Amino acid sequence: ASNYVYGNEAADDAYKGSTPSDQPDAIPIMTWSLSQATSSSYLDEKWVVLYTGIQRTNDVIRTIRLSRTISSTDTTEYVAEARFLRGFYHFEGKKMWNSFPYVDENISYQNANLDVPNYVNGNYINIWPQIEADFTYAMNNLPGTQPNIGRVNKWAAMAFLAKTYMFEHNYAAAKTLLDQVISSGTTSNGTPYALEAIYESN
Repeated sequence: ASNYVYGNEAADDAYKGSTPSDQPDAIPIMTWSLSQATSSSYLDEKWVVLYTGIQRTNDVIRTIRLSRTISSTDTTEYVAEARFLRGFYHFEGKKMWNSFPYVDENISYQNANLDVPNYVNGNYINIWPQIEADFTYAMNNLPGTQPNIGRVNKWAAMAFLAKTYMFEHNYAAAKTLLDQVISSGTTSNGTPYALEAIYESN
């Protein structure tokens, strides 16, 4: 999830430094010189990582329904965790490429690219609503705390739904959620969200 090269270096608030032979694929991004004639492994890797994650979340959603030993309550929570991750991966892709195809659990390995329902008559369908739906489902079906540190909870889903609204310029909807996150949000172990007391601890 680090966007250091795509964000910090491209935005000029960080600099790769060193020599041209050190991480040369970062240079076209840093200098805004990418074109059809140039390439960068960073973009390829980001694309592969995102769709690998999306495929794995869809595998969970598809196969969990086959289990005879997982309770319906746990099934709902596990699907919510998977949908949070799926929303996150699509969110990252939407930020990077804008025309980023949305792939849910109904798209199989056998589907050709043309079967992905993101294009109608050659026109791209905006995927923000699907990203919203994944985060909303996660927010409504995840507990406030979790037995494992780092496992996603409802507050993380609410924060990312708010972030999605902000990217859509729906600031009123974002503020409603962020007010709740700031006043009541906690980490997965129940620690209230707060700013770091010492700035360098960031």
